[in-house]
Amino acid sequence: FSITGGDALHAEIFRQISGSSRFLVFRTQNIDEYTSAGVRTNRGTGYNASTADWHAATWGDQIIACNYLDATQSSTGAGFSGLGGGSPKARYVAANINFVMLADVDDGGSNVYSDMVWWSGVRNPNTWTPSQATQAGAVRLLDVPGPIRRLVAFGDKFVAFKDNGIFVGQYIGPPYVFSWKLVSAIGCTYPRSVVELDGRLYFVNYFGIYSFDGQQITDIGRDIRGSVG
Repeated sequence: FSITGGDALHAEIFRQISGSSRFLVFRTQNIDEYTSAGVRTNRGTGYNASTADWHAATWGDQIIACNYLDATQSSTGAGFSGLGGGSPKARYVAANINFVMLADVDDGGSNVYSDMVWWSGVRNPNTWTPSQATQAGAVRLLDVPGPIRRLVAFGDKFVAFKDNGIFVGQYIGPPYVFSWKLVSAIGCTYPRSVVELDGRLYFVNYFGIYSFDGQQITDIGRDIRGSVG
Protein backbone atom coordinates (compact mmCIF):
# COMPACT_ATOMS: atom_id res chain seq x y z
CA PHE A 1 0.00 0.00 0.00
CA SER A 2 1.08 3.58 -0.47
CA ILE A 3 2.50 5.83 2.26
CA THR A 4 1.00 9.28 2.73
CA GLY A 5 3.39 12.15 2.07
CA GLY A 6 6.88 12.25 0.61
CA ASP A 7 8.69 13.13 3.82
CA ALA A 8 9.00 9.78 5.62
CA LEU A 9 12.21 9.60 7.66
CA HIS A 10 11.88 6.23 9.34
CA ALA A 11 9.42 3.35 9.53
CA GLU A 12 9.38 0.56 12.06
CA ILE A 13 7.21 -2.31 13.30
CA PHE A 14 6.80 -2.64 17.08
CA ARG A 15 5.60 -5.91 18.59
CA GLN A 16 3.14 -5.57 21.46
CA ILE A 17 2.67 -7.75 24.55
CA SER A 18 -0.46 -9.30 23.06
CA GLY A 19 1.50 -10.46 20.02
CA SER A 20 0.00 -7.84 17.72
CA SER A 21 2.17 -5.28 15.97
CA ARG A 22 2.12 -1.54 15.33
CA PHE A 23 3.53 -0.20 12.05
CA LEU A 24 4.60 3.43 12.48
CA VAL A 25 5.95 5.86 9.91
CA PHE A 26 7.88 8.80 11.34
CA ARG A 27 7.74 11.89 9.13
CA THR A 28 9.17 15.39 9.47
CA GLN A 29 5.99 16.77 11.05
CA ASN A 30 3.84 13.69 11.66
CA ILE A 31 3.74 10.18 13.09
CA ASP A 32 1.37 7.89 11.20
CA GLU A 33 0.20 4.37 12.02
CA TYR A 34 -0.96 1.90 9.36
CA THR A 35 -3.02 -1.25 9.58
CA SER A 36 -2.06 -4.31 7.53
CA ALA A 37 -4.71 -3.19 5.03
CA GLY A 38 -3.02 0.17 4.57
CA VAL A 39 -5.45 2.28 6.58
CA ARG A 40 -3.63 5.30 8.03
CA THR A 41 -4.26 6.98 11.37
CA ASN A 42 -2.31 10.06 12.34
CA ARG A 43 -0.84 9.59 15.82
CA GLY A 44 0.96 12.92 16.20
CA THR A 45 1.52 16.14 14.27
CA GLY A 46 3.23 19.53 14.45
CA TYR A 47 6.76 18.17 14.87
CA ASN A 48 9.96 19.86 13.69
CA ALA A 49 12.09 16.97 12.44
CA SER A 50 12.88 18.42 9.01
CA THR A 51 16.59 18.57 9.90
CA ALA A 52 16.70 15.54 12.22
CA ASP A 53 15.77 11.88 12.29
CA TRP A 54 13.54 9.85 14.60
CA HIS A 55 14.61 7.03 16.89
CA ALA A 56 12.21 4.89 18.91
CA ALA A 57 12.18 2.06 21.42
CA THR A 58 9.52 -0.02 23.19
CA TRP A 59 8.90 -0.35 26.91
CA GLY A 60 6.29 -3.08 27.04
CA ASP A 61 3.41 -1.64 25.03
CA GLN A 62 4.74 1.91 25.43
CA ILE A 63 6.59 3.32 22.42
CA ILE A 64 9.02 6.14 23.18
CA ALA A 65 10.28 8.24 20.28
CA CYS A 66 12.65 11.19 19.98
CA ASN A 67 14.04 13.48 17.30
CA TYR A 68 16.10 15.93 19.43
CA LEU A 69 14.11 18.99 18.30
CA ASP A 70 10.80 18.14 19.96
CA ALA A 71 9.91 16.89 23.42
CA THR A 72 10.45 13.14 23.73
CA GLN A 73 7.20 11.44 22.73
CA SER A 74 5.26 8.49 24.15
CA SER A 75 2.35 6.34 22.96
CA THR A 76 0.62 3.47 24.73
CA GLY A 77 -1.69 2.41 21.94
CA ALA A 78 -3.08 5.61 20.52
CA GLY A 79 -1.73 9.11 19.94
CA PHE A 80 1.73 10.36 20.88
CA SER A 81 2.24 13.05 23.52
CA GLY A 82 5.13 14.40 25.55
CA LEU A 83 6.73 11.77 27.79
CA GLY A 84 6.96 14.15 30.73
CA GLY A 85 8.50 13.37 34.10
CA GLY A 86 11.36 15.75 33.41
CA SER A 87 12.56 13.81 30.36
CA PRO A 88 14.95 15.78 28.14
CA LYS A 89 14.86 16.10 24.40
CA ALA A 90 17.19 13.55 22.88
CA ARG A 91 18.55 12.22 19.61
CA TYR A 92 18.64 8.51 20.54
CA VAL A 93 16.66 6.17 22.79
CA ALA A 94 16.96 2.54 23.92
CA ALA A 95 15.23 0.39 26.53
CA ASN A 96 16.74 -2.48 28.50
CA ILE A 97 17.00 -4.11 31.96
CA ASN A 98 14.23 -2.03 33.58
CA PHE A 99 15.45 1.32 32.23
CA VAL A 100 14.75 3.64 29.31
CA MET A 101 17.86 5.55 28.28
CA LEU A 102 18.32 8.66 26.14
CA ALA A 103 21.52 9.90 24.50
CA ASP A 104 22.64 13.26 23.07
CA VAL A 105 20.31 15.24 25.28
CA ASP A 106 18.93 18.74 25.76
CA ASP A 107 16.87 19.40 28.88
CA GLY A 108 16.29 23.04 27.98
CA GLY A 109 18.51 24.14 30.85
CA SER A 110 22.10 23.45 31.83
CA ASN A 111 22.27 19.92 30.41
CA VAL A 112 22.79 20.24 26.66
CA TYR A 113 25.42 17.63 25.91
CA SER A 114 25.86 15.54 22.79
CA ASP A 115 28.06 13.15 24.82
CA MET A 116 25.57 12.54 27.66
CA VAL A 117 23.43 9.49 28.41
CA TRP A 118 20.40 9.98 30.67
CA TRP A 119 18.33 7.12 32.05
CA SER A 120 14.90 6.96 33.64
CA GLY A 121 13.99 5.74 37.08
CA VAL A 122 14.10 1.97 37.49
CA ARG A 123 10.91 0.43 36.04
CA ASN A 124 9.54 3.95 35.54
CA PRO A 125 10.04 5.71 32.18
CA ASN A 126 7.98 8.62 33.50
CA THR A 127 10.63 9.65 36.05
CA TRP A 128 13.81 11.42 34.90
CA THR A 129 15.00 13.73 37.65
CA PRO A 130 18.33 12.28 38.86
CA SER A 131 17.82 10.67 42.24
CA GLN A 132 19.32 7.75 44.16
CA ALA A 133 15.85 6.88 45.37
CA THR A 134 14.50 6.31 41.84
CA GLN A 135 17.93 5.47 40.32
CA ALA A 136 17.35 7.97 37.48
CA GLY A 137 20.60 9.63 36.45
CA ALA A 138 22.86 11.02 33.78
CA VAL A 139 26.54 11.01 32.90
CA ARG A 140 28.77 12.37 30.15
CA LEU A 141 30.97 9.88 28.29
CA LEU A 142 34.25 11.75 28.02
CA ASP A 143 37.00 9.14 27.54
CA VAL A 144 37.07 10.01 23.84
CA PRO A 145 35.77 13.29 22.37
CA GLY A 146 32.81 13.85 20.13
CA PRO A 147 29.05 13.27 20.11
CA ILE A 148 27.25 9.99 20.66
CA ARG A 149 26.24 8.58 17.27
CA ARG A 150 23.96 5.74 18.38
CA LEU A 151 22.64 4.10 21.54
CA VAL A 152 21.42 0.48 21.53
CA ALA A 153 20.33 -2.20 23.98
CA PHE A 154 22.56 -5.26 23.75
CA GLY A 155 22.24 -8.31 25.97
CA ASP A 156 21.89 -7.02 29.52
CA LYS A 157 23.79 -3.80 28.75
CA PHE A 158 23.61 -0.58 26.80
CA VAL A 159 26.13 0.26 24.07
CA ALA A 160 26.88 3.86 23.06
CA PHE A 161 28.80 4.56 19.87
CA LYS A 162 30.91 7.60 19.07
CA ASP A 163 32.90 8.16 15.87
CA ASN A 164 36.03 6.91 17.58
CA GLY A 165 34.89 4.80 20.47
CA ILE A 166 32.43 2.28 21.88
CA PHE A 167 31.17 2.52 25.47
CA VAL A 168 29.45 -0.33 27.29
CA GLY A 169 27.11 0.58 30.13
CA GLN A 170 26.42 -2.08 32.76
CA TYR A 171 23.96 -1.79 35.62
CA ILE A 172 25.72 -1.83 39.02
CA GLY A 173 23.09 -0.18 41.24
CA PRO A 174 23.26 2.98 43.38
CA PRO A 175 24.98 5.30 43.84
CA TYR A 176 26.40 5.28 40.30
CA VAL A 177 23.67 2.99 38.86
CA PHE A 178 25.58 2.38 35.60
CA SER A 179 29.26 1.71 35.03
CA TRP A 180 30.49 2.91 31.64
CA LYS A 181 33.63 1.43 30.08
CA LEU A 182 35.38 2.45 26.87
CA VAL A 183 36.06 -0.83 25.07
CA SER A 184 37.27 0.27 21.63
CA ALA A 185 38.92 3.12 19.77
CA ILE A 186 36.85 2.15 16.71
CA GLY A 187 33.36 3.62 16.59
CA CYS A 188 30.34 4.04 14.38
CA THR A 189 30.09 6.92 11.94
CA TYR A 190 26.71 6.04 10.41
CA PRO A 191 23.96 5.79 13.07
CA ARG A 192 21.53 3.70 11.01
CA SER A 193 24.20 1.13 10.21
CA VAL A 194 24.06 -0.53 13.65
CA VAL A 195 22.20 -3.86 13.53
CA GLU A 196 22.14 -6.91 15.79
CA LEU A 197 22.40 -10.42 14.37
CA ASP A 198 23.28 -13.75 16.02
CA GLY A 199 24.50 -12.14 19.25
CA ARG A 200 26.69 -9.53 17.56
CA LEU A 201 26.39 -5.88 16.68
CA TYR A 202 27.41 -4.94 13.14
CA PHE A 203 28.22 -1.35 12.24
CA VAL A 204 30.03 0.85 9.72
CA ASN A 205 33.01 3.08 10.34
CA TYR A 206 34.88 5.34 7.92
CA PHE A 207 37.48 2.58 7.64
CA GLY A 208 35.27 -0.47 7.13
CA ILE A 209 32.59 -2.80 8.47
CA TYR A 210 32.97 -4.19 11.98
CA SER A 211 31.27 -6.52 14.43
CA PHE A 212 31.17 -6.39 18.22
CA ASP A 213 30.28 -9.35 20.46
CA GLY A 214 30.27 -7.39 23.70
CA GLN A 215 34.00 -7.75 24.28
CA GLN A 216 35.90 -7.90 21.01
CA ILE A 217 35.84 -5.82 17.82
CA THR A 218 36.31 -7.69 14.53
CA ASP A 219 37.08 -6.05 11.20
CA ILE A 220 34.85 -8.15 8.94
CA GLY A 221 35.57 -6.00 5.88
CA ARG A 222 39.30 -6.82 5.78
CA ASP A 223 38.94 -9.85 3.53
CA ILE A 224 36.72 -7.88 1.14
CA ARG A 225 39.23 -5.05 0.89
CA GLY A 226 42.05 -7.56 0.44
CA SER A 227 40.34 -9.36 -2.40
CA VAL A 228 39.56 -6.11 -4.20
CA GLY A 229 43.08 -4.78 -3.72
